[in-house]
Amino acid sequence: VLDRQRHLEGVPRRAFMQRQRRQHIADSRIRAAHKVLHKGVQLRAVRALERGAAVRVRGRRHIVAARAQEQAAQRREIVALLAERGITEPFPIQVATIPDALSGRDVLGRARTGSGKTLAFGLPLITRLANDPDTPQHTSGRARAPRAMVLVPTRELALQVADVLSPLAASLGMKLVLIAGGMSYVPQLKAFEKGVDIVVATPGRLIDLLEQGAADLSQVQVAVLDEADHMADLGFMPAVSTLLDAIPADGQRLLFSATLDGAVNRLVKTYLHAPLTHEVDSDKGSVATMSHHMFLVKPHDKVAVTARIASREGRTVIFARTQLGADRVAGQLREAGVMAGALHGGLELQARCGAGQGAGGHAVVHVHLDAERAVALRVDDGVGALVGL
Repeated sequence: VLDRQRHLEGVPRRAFMQRQRRQHIADSRIRAAHKVLHKGVQLRAVRALERGAAVRVRGRRHIVAARAQEQAAQRREIVALLAERGITEPFPIQVATIPDALSGRDVLGRARTGSGKTLAFGLPLITRLANDPDTPQHTSGRARAPRAMVLVPTRELALQVADVLSPLAASLGMKLVLIAGGMSYVPQLKAFEKGVDIVVATPGRLIDLLEQGAADLSQVQVAVLDEADHMADLGFMPAVSTLLDAIPADGQRLLFSATLDGAVNRLVKTYLHAPLTHEVDSDKGSVATMSHHMFLVKPHDKVAVTARIASREGRTVIFARTQLGADRVAGQLREAGVMAGALHGGLELQARCGAGQGAGGHAVVHVHLDAERAVALRVDDGVGALVGL
């Protein structure tokens, strides 16, 4: 075969065989480097070998030390990004869960909404993917299938999680895609075609893409369930089970919830492997300075009293029981001279985000049976009152 190739190229036999020997030696060195790569060799050594550079793979101690330096640089970059956002001290849930999550163990975190759970699972997730030699950062080609999946109950929470994690992932060369209903399919399909590392999704839309064959979850190594109790309340448990069945059974699972009973407990027993449980401030209110007042008023006085409270300085969030009730209360407040907007699942995504981020002085009427789980609200500082009708 070599003789035929030599004749076709018109190269003298001696020069041809010398070239073949050099190629064989280079190929052997590259194979040896790739073999050590799985034990922790630096990526740039293998890349240099593939370019033909004279790089010698040294001992395992040097390899581990070099890899540790690279990981330390990644950690410093993440810390710097957090510092730019004013995040310099970890929350209790982060202190409790991040070490176990970094070690690869399944984690079960119980903490209230707003306790810092997003970074509690986001930081170890991104760090583990960055340190994984099989990620696109450590391979010659771009991986199509995501390696991490974050499931959340609502589009607004998906947006919040994506806003927090996208800059951190991008700083380490990873791509994050937001998958949620009420948004166009086109950019989501294109993202999967180009290749993504992290998927932040609501269960329904991700199942749609999975059934279409656009989403491949066979390479997911880390799965996160945020606000699992809220997903159970919304009836998403069958969809969540379908998605967890579609990913490798030996991957890491991180579950965060305010309660761990009922459907959430069944999910834990089915899909988590000897999870380490951490419970932080589960019996404490989220605002220590809040005072509580109850007004017993007649039905025809309710609008006037609500308008008086909503017109006070600062923002006011009002909870109603139904979507129609939210629209009605918002209209009544506007008629009383109070700038108000309804916020519920019957609105388009843009309208919901606009209502949740309204200017100061607006009353946001939000439909939710449990005010503690109103994770869809993206309110700024300065909320002066929470009103339940």
